[in-house]
Amino acid sequence: EESRLKILPNAIDFSSFSKDYDCPSALKNQSSITYIGGHPPDLNLICKIAAAQPHLKVLVVCPERLSKCDFRLISNYSNINYIEGLTPNEVPRYLLHSTIIMIPYKDSFKSKPLGMHGKIMQASVCKKPIVCKNVAADLSKFGLFVARDDTHFLSYVDYLLKNKIKVIDYDINI
Repeated sequence: EESRLKILPNAIDFSSFSKDYDCPSALKNQSSITYIGGHPPDLNLICKIAAAQPHLKVLVVCPERLSKCDFRLISNYSNINYIEGLTPNEVPRYLLHSTIIMIPYKDSFKSKPLGMHGKIMQASVCKKPIVCKNVAADLSKFGLFVARDDTHFLSYVDYLLKNKIKVIDYDINI
């Protein structure tokens, strides 16, 4: 008798990241950089990305409602789109159609940076360039672009766009 029990690594259905999906309207017709996560990202860095790359769509998906101050901050940039969360089955569609995936954690993560976790695993299965800030530095050995500060992060984004790097085979045994 076949078991009905299915074990998913880190509770992620990786097969859903190898399917074909229609491109979400928020990502159509333009290069993009996307953050999808439960931790509120560094919005100041996201605004720096939007200012440095005005032709780049900057998509932020987070279930946290923006404060009025943060809303005013990002509304100064027409290329930033903030979505208050997605259902789990929508995540692969957005990640697969992004040009670059970003994980720009706030500086409060410096004291306890996250290592290999679900969002990085999902992004790596998509084989998209991943640029991170305030994660464990040793993640760079897997092929992630781990920035030490905002300037370094922006230089990675610029490098990836200029060199049109679209696919990366990560050395992550999932």
